[in-house]
Amino acid sequence: MLSNALVWRESHELRRQFQLGTNDWRVISALASRPGSSATEVTEFLGLNKAVVSKSVNTLLERHLLLLIDGPRGSRPMYLTQAGAEMHDAMLPISMRGQEIILADLSSSEVEQLNRLLRRMLEKARELQPFENEPDL
Repeated sequence: MLSNALVWRESHELRRQFQLGTNDWRVISALASRPGSSATEVTEFLGLNKAVVSKSVNTLLERHLLLLIDGPRGSRPMYLTQAGAEMHDAMLPISMRGQEIILADLSSSEVEQLNRLLRRMLEKARELQPFENEPDL
């Protein structure tokens, strides 16, 4: 429920201010921290469906916020354009605001404990198989 509330708030503000959604922001953010990543690498890094990343990449290409170049062995590295880097900087405070809201009433030791717990949960979540690979019950 907490995740849904944060994503809804963020998505609403990103659409209102920039006409881009949360998935578009995730791709922009991933490329800001990992320039030159391919769509496959962004998909794996974010843990999103390939179709979701592909749709966002196409949207961002149309808006001239990222560019694809020809890389070795047919790869297609992606980079933010200057406009894309500026969009990242403009969108970042909206994304960070959700974290600020959640952490506002926690002490520094509680934040450290929460971060440790979230890292452990994320490690476990990465072990999960997609539903289609699970046996029928």
